[in-house]
Amino acid sequence: MSSPTLEAARISFLTPVVQAGRQFGGDAQRCHTRRVDPDDRSARIIAANAGFEIVEVEGRVWFFDRRTRGPGIAAAVSGGVAGITLINAFVMALGALSGANLGGSWWGALALGGVAALAGGVCRAALALRQRRLGCKRADLRPIAMVDRAGGTVLDARGTAIAPVAQVRAGRGMLIGSSAPALFLRPPGGGRIEVFRGSLFGGGIERAQVALAKLGFSR
Repeated sequence: MSSPTLEAARISFLTPVVQAGRQFGGDAQRCHTRRVDPDDRSARIIAANAGFEIVEVEGRVWFFDRRTRGPGIAAAVSGGVAGITLINAFVMALGALSGANLGGSWWGALALGGVAALAGGVCRAALALRQRRLGCKRADLRPIAMVDRAGGTVLDARGTAIAPVAQVRAGRGMLIGSSAPALFLRPPGGGRIEVFRGSLFGGGIERAQVALAKLGFSR
């Protein structure tokens, strides 16, 4: 059996070691569970075009899509309807005012004016929705995919591992109904994930291509 003096010396020696171990373990746990914010001030936009963004913060890379298909189409259609009906209403009102026989009346001009106002309201609301999505925080968006640089892993929107980066092919391709080039990730299990899109005339993807190559994707 050890003497009280030796026991006290052993406790005195081990106490700093245990405290250091606890501190190291706590720091490691905090580092592991620390959430990386894509809206952090240190966020670096690697590439952005046509509503797509590739953003990196502290070794985590996000692929975002800010496009608004529904509101964008609604704004274009309602804006066109508003413009056409407003012109017709103006011509009809001008004919009624001048007494020219243009096949219209004041009531017709007022009706067309009402349709133009309604279509204009729809267009304005659709543009507001589109602008809201374009200006919202990245943390409020659902990412297309993510890359963990430290682990060399491609993750889905929920953070679940898809495959190692080296096993995922990245390259350009085309979409049905669009002449703009796009960049896709092709996991080993099949399928493809659109992560970036260029302009209508074929440009705008060069920086994104370089970024994907630096991340370690195969071709």
